[in-house]
Amino acid sequence: MRCNLILLMSLACFACADGPSTAPSPSITDLAGTWVITRWERTAVANPAKRQDLLAAGYAGTLTISSTGAFTFQAILPGGASGTETGMITVHGNTLTYDGEADELEYTLTLGNRTMTWVAIEVELNDVDGDGSPEDARETLGFGRS
Repeated sequence: MRCNLILLMSLACFACADGPSTAPSPSITDLAGTWVITRWERTAVANPAKRQDLLAAGYAGTLTISSTGAFTFQAILPGGASGTETGMITVHGNTLTYDGEADELEYTLTLGNRTMTWVAIEVELNDVDGDGSPEDARETLGFGRS
């Protein structure tokens, strides 16, 4: 009897460990607040060793998200120029949609306690290695709560 009980408990623990996650998906209210970009890079799809670090190149930015999903993104470009974009952010499961004035992009979202990471779902052509020839690249953005 004792052996059966131990076996049953072991199977129950194994089933729980391999079962689906019960952690809730992030909501837009979880993202509300001000975020500072801590990582902004593009990585070549064919060769992930080829990377373009936009922060090292002089880019910076702040993203403010309201509890309704309205956002303001303030970017600082190399040389000190700046720009502002507004729009809406929506979240469905772990997919974040950034719908700005000039573009709509989708990212896989990972949310930590005070960090957030977006990995682009679509690839775009960018010259990540600076050789004058664009290649398929995926953008990754990291944010820290301000």
